[in-house]
Amino acid sequence: MVRIEKLAAVGLAVSPILYVSYAAVTGEYIPAVVIAAATLVFGLLGSLVAARRLFFLAGAAPHASLLAALIAVPVMAETGVPLDAATAAIGLLLIYTVGYAIHRGVDPDVATSVFVSVSASLSVVLAYVVASSYPLGFDITAVVFGDPLLAVRSEAFTAVAAALVVAALTLATYMEQVYIGVDREAALLSGLNTRLYDAAFFTMMGLGVALLVRPVGFVLEHVLMLIPGAMTGYASSSRGALLVASATATLSGALGLVAAHVFNIAPAGASGLVLLLFYIVALLSTRQG
Repeated sequence: MVRIEKLAAVGLAVSPILYVSYAAVTGEYIPAVVIAAATLVFGLLGSLVAARRLFFLAGAAPHASLLAALIAVPVMAETGVPLDAATAAIGLLLIYTVGYAIHRGVDPDVATSVFVSVSASLSVVLAYVVASSYPLGFDITAVVFGDPLLAVRSEAFTAVAAALVVAALTLATYMEQVYIGVDREAALLSGLNTRLYDAAFFTMMGLGVALLVRPVGFVLEHVLMLIPGAMTGYASSSRGALLVASATATLSGALGLVAAHVFNIAPAGASGLVLLLFYIVALLSTRQG
């Protein structure tokens, strides 16, 4: 177990070198910044998801981001509110709705399964509305599959801002989030303000998926939160879990960009395949050990 944490530390140190090298060779600085920031965000979120044992919510969160992005298009067109701001606000509202249901005692799996069903249905309806009534300036396919190579400067700034906020909140609340995930009743009895930490968790989740869905894509958001979170099971401590998830996500993004450039494939798909390879190697190494 300790070995994988040492490898994760090396991977986390190597990742910035790969991003800088990719940007220097290709001249594509904005995609490198977007992917580096986004993978850090989802690696951190993956560790929190694992700590809180809310993997089903992690699978549901990208549905919130897709629905928020689709709702934001007519909101922007009719009110003039910037698309990113509208997407973030709507995404937060949707995630808070799921969080409130869980807080009121609804089983997390039930709450998220109902949310996925409703959001998927509404997304299909709104996708048709947006495509037919608001066809300019919004590519639904890009939001679903993601294309960070087409990211613009404003999206890079947004990704970096999201990374800074999520990193700060994660570092400030991580041990408390782990405590709540391990034994919520004990955390309550100890006087821990679980509502505050719940709010922080759902805020990070909502902002992360909503702000990054356009450059990263709905599909890759799923992969980047679920597999790094699953990798935390191979860590020997809670801090090691945070390191493993962050390193796995950021390194997969860097290697995905390199693979996309070398083999002329989509970076989102390449990053997902790299993550899958990481998980398979960890699984086989554990069984052999």
